Amino acid sequence: MPKKSRRSGRRRGRTTSSTASPSTTASTASNRTSASPSTPSTRPKKALRQEKQRRKRELELARVAGDKGIQAYHAQKFGEALARLTESYALVEEHGRRTQLHSNIANYMAKLHVALGRPTEAMVFSKVALAERFQLARDSGSPMGSLDVAASLADMATIFFQQGDMTRAGEHYDQALALQQRLSPSHHLAFKFPGNSLIDTADALHNLGHIRECRGERLAALNCYGNARRIREEVQPQSLQLSDTLLRIGMVYRDRHSLER
Repeated sequence: MPKKSRRSGRRRGRTTSSTASPSTTASTASNRTSASPSTPSTRPKKALRQEKQRRKRELELARVAGDKGIQAYHAQKFGEALARLTESYALVEEHGRRTQLHSNIANYMAKLHVALGRPTEAMVFSKVALAERFQLARDSGSPMGSLDVAASLADMATIFFQQGDMTRAGEHYDQALALQQRLSPSHHLAFKFPGNSLIDTADALHNLGHIRECRGERLAALNCYGNARRIREEVQPQSLQLSDTLLRIGMVYRDRHSLER
């Protein structure tokens, strides 16, 4: 009987020992996991931080390329402008959608294609710029739009004018003017928007003058042509553009005189 008792005790001891073993193993595994230098929770944070830094670098490259492209555009170096703006646009498409930078580069891509006589390509970029600027205005609490939206409407009107669609060109010029007057009533020069050159302003005024002339609105046409002429005499003297404006003014006066007779 004593021997049986000792065996039973040994079995109970073994049972106790085997019961304690899993908790010890789990504790050891837990300690190893917590001691690991690269846990699953830290790896995503590091990757996100690296991605954020890469995105910041790419957007800075886009900004620099865009600035150079815009400078080349205003200097009428259209080949260089196209290369720089295309480079910038590719970067902001990947990393900077729905930003001021993205809308500005799209806007200048549209202007550049207008200058190159490519209205179809210009319209693609103009639609992107207009949609982005509308969204940015809404995000900033201005659901009616902004001066940037007005500028994009005027640019789109210029493209319609280049395509020969006078009806839609007139509609977009009128919308741009109405928005400009609502947002900046003290601003006297039509189509003078932030970032626009005086040449852009003169082009829009001349085009709207032509549209109003076609509508039979001769006094309104003369007002547009007169403002375009003053700008072109300042920034485009002895240019074909100035000659064209002077010609249109003369034709309006001729037609008006013929009607009065």
